[in-house]
Amino acid sequence: MISLPLATDRLSIVMMRAEHAGTLAAYRSDPEVARYQEWEIPFTLEMAHRLIAGQSHVDGPVDDTWVQLAVQHGHEVVGDVAVGIHDSERQANIGYSIKSSAQGNGYATEA
Repeated sequence: MISLPLATDRLSIVMMRAEHAGTLAAYRSDPEVARYQEWEIPFTLEMAHRLIAGQSHVDGPVDDTWVQLAVQHGHEVVGDVAVGIHDSERQANIGYSIKSSAQGNGYATEA
């Protein structure tokens, strides 16, 4: 299992928690962020809380489960990393979503 939080010089990666729900709903409702994603917009606050509650039983990526990890620059959530671990922890799928106002700063690559 990956031990969180993870940190780079500029970012920290933490479990997405209830306090992040408003920010998650806001940038997931942005058509520019959602354009190549599979979720419907608007992505409501209720949907954000439901997604976060569905992963409240884990503290990081685990086998056969997708989790959303918050990407923070300072104390601001600038996006998320979705991590799906499969095949007895031998494979992983990773997806990134960065809010429009934070795009172009290399945060997805760094995360």
